[in-house]
Amino acid sequence: MQVSGRVDPSRVLYSVKETAKLMAVSERAIYNLLEQGALNSVKVGARRLVRRADLESFVNRLTEA
Repeated sequence: MQVSGRVDPSRVLYSVKETAKLMAVSERAIYNLLEQGALNSVKVGARRLVRRADLESFVNRLTEA
């Protein structure tokens, strides 16, 4: 669900496009992170989704480095 054209930060799962918007990077950058195993995701049907907890964990690892 989007609020005023923005991604709702309270959601549990985000599409690759929504994850890219939240991180202010390209969708290709998100796919690269997924392929490298740096960012975890789940598959629901044909969709690749990023859990909010996995996104937060990824960002926390960035700030620790």
